[in-house]
Amino acid sequence: MVSKALRTTLIANKQLVCDRSAAGRVRHVHGDLHLANIALIDGRAAPFDCLEFDAELATIDTLYDLAFLIMDLWQRDLRAEANAVFNRYLDISAEDEGGIALMPLFLACRAVVRSHVSAAQAQNRDAEPAMAAVARRYLRLAFEMLHSPPPVLVATGGLSGSGKTSLARQIAPWLGRAPGARIARSDVLRKRLAGISPETRLPASAYTCEASAAVYAEMTHRAGASLDAGQAAIADAVFATSEEREMIAHIGKDHSVPFLGLWLDCAEDQRVQRVDARSGDASDADASVARAQSSYPLPPPGEWVTVNANTSKEEVFTTASAYLRERQILSENSGNTNDV
Repeated sequence: MVSKALRTTLIANKQLVCDRSAAGRVRHVHGDLHLANIALIDGRAAPFDCLEFDAELATIDTLYDLAFLIMDLWQRDLRAEANAVFNRYLDISAEDEGGIALMPLFLACRAVVRSHVSAAQAQNRDAEPAMAAVARRYLRLAFEMLHSPPPVLVATGGLSGSGKTSLARQIAPWLGRAPGARIARSDVLRKRLAGISPETRLPASAYTCEASAAVYAEMTHRAGASLDAGQAAIADAVFATSEEREMIAHIGKDHSVPFLGLWLDCAEDQRVQRVDARSGDASDADASVARAQSSYPLPPPGEWVTVNANTSKEEVFTTASAYLRERQILSENSGNTNDV
């Protein structure tokens, strides 16, 4: 059943596979990037034991290389980590954004590889009896990757320091298919449009009305593209105006997917404290920006769901999760914030 589903998925995505090869996304990479081949040295992840012995085997799609690590994390129930790797990679590799539709195929193939290796080990007379069960587990995972739930769209909005990005990262692993939602974050997209890395600061002069309009347009485009590819999406931005909120809601309607906007309501002193504590983040907002935003009008009642963000991240997640479950957007086995 898995092999038939793999062939069907490959045939359906044949053109995209060929297009990525023509665009240079097939190259000599690590080739065997699973957790057993990554060491933590001085606090930094160091891949080792790449496929040095066969350049042809190691010449693959860059997303297929990444998929081994993501699949390995996912099957260990490290959903948050798998989603973080997925989103961080795409945040800094715009060239791979268009390949999201291939993730089910690539993740399933990697699971089948591990199933095959485990099955071969199980045939060894000295092998652990559990290896056969491991092989079956990987095979079930491959089947699940190829028969995934439909995409959904969520927006996390609120003034700077309200915790919208933290919430987006908490709920992303539990939305749609593996490895969870693609987060279209305005702060990251603003830097991408400027041609700089996410953590590089922009001057205040770069924050014009025209630039913000371009950022929101890019964010809604990226969210729509993820939905088109079958991946759940989260739009993460301030969403201060009704036009911006309506823009993202229309994306959900246009793609006929469930949508919910979550507005995080947080007191000014809390927001300023959180903004001051940031470091190495894509947001350029400081205390003065957080205070200035206090004059922004809040969404009218009923337009979005309002979440009290003056509490802990765990409580915010619990509240938001309840709203998402009510609308059958969040997975029922989402666990709690200690899991994400």
